[in-house]
Amino acid sequence: MERNPELTEVVVTAADHPTGLGTARALAAPDVSLTGLCYSLTAPCSRSRVWRRLIAVPAGSAAAALETLLSLGRAAGGPRVLFPADDGSVELVSRHRDELAPYFKFVLPAPEIVEQLLNKTEFHLWASQRGFPVPETHIAETDAGLAAVLRDIRYPVVLKPLWRTPEWETKSPNHKAYRLSRPEDLGQLGFSPFEAAPKFVVQRWIEGGDDDVHFCLTYVNAQGEELGFFAGRKYLQWPPQTGSTAICVGETNEALHDLTRSLWRETGFKGIGSLEAKFCAAERKYYITEPTVGRNNLQSYVAVAGGVNLSRIALRDALGLPAPARVRPRGAVWINEPFAVLALREAFARRKPERRRLRGLLTAFRRVGFAYFALADPRPWLNLIWFQLRRIGAGASSA
Repeated sequence: MERNPELTEVVVTAADHPTGLGTARALAAPDVSLTGLCYSLTAPCSRSRVWRRLIAVPAGSAAAALETLLSLGRAAGGPRVLFPADDGSVELVSRHRDELAPYFKFVLPAPEIVEQLLNKTEFHLWASQRGFPVPETHIAETDAGLAAVLRDIRYPVVLKPLWRTPEWETKSPNHKAYRLSRPEDLGQLGFSPFEAAPKFVVQRWIEGGDDDVHFCLTYVNAQGEELGFFAGRKYLQWPPQTGSTAICVGETNEALHDLTRSLWRETGFKGIGSLEAKFCAAERKYYITEPTVGRNNLQSYVAVAGGVNLSRIALRDALGLPAPARVRPRGAVWINEPFAVLALREAFARRKPERRRLRGLLTAFRRVGFAYFALADPRPWLNLIWFQLRRIGAGASSA
């Protein structure tokens, strides 16, 4: 079929992950043709109707991913727009921007800023030197280095990979981090950390619950002007305290928005990004837990549900089109269905004082976005249900 010259070609990485799918759904429109790069063609998110085509790349092979992108670029009739949707892709695009720039449009900070924001130790050292509120953070690259950090740091701490690799997702599919109360807790993971990821972040634990974790999503153009933002907070995570977002809500948070803008100005930030922070009630202050650079994050679709489509703003800016009129963010809820089921079950069973708040959550907001479900695009959700049923069946047959 001959390509429609009016279509804008957009390439999104991590197409088999909810972050990639959320990015694609935010961009999906009659004037956009979406190509997804993925590790698995059979994952639920890969089954979405928004993808015009999907290309599988070997997990963990940066060289193969780069060659795939360059091949796509050479075959294009004109420049495509590129949306990385995972940290590995952001790093790849940043390091090879000169090779990719003739074929793709994208907006990223300078290479050294990308590296700084991806490298948690470097970022936290830089931020603390400039007076930004960050918890003590270390990076470990070897078993000996990790043991040394865990021997000397103040507990409790959070242990998480510098970025989640496919191996990490396989060995620890439901955990993006672990809370350790003592060095010996490392042995409770059930696997050797460095078999799952090459580098780990060890960070001081900030006291508070899931709903003390806040975020500010933004898009900043190449001239350093913020064209859109959306603030919110996590309501539940799975697993609790250290997991990924199960349910989050949009809310007004000028304090965090100001902190985000201050950090972006200091770094010279550009492109899609977000800041996550945890509010410490005892100190009445936010601690920056991590920035996200060059991509959406897992819960970014809550902004689309709330009327602020940052991905579409980024697309127009990359194409040199005027930014749409700014809109006031609206209340919205975003739900990661499989994690929400587990988190809600645990919350209702063990957190009786929170039941009233949980009941009020879904009635307070009429605008809801999901990680998998969409009325006009049901296949990811149906495939997720099928995968879950097969897993239950396999567990029952092996019992």
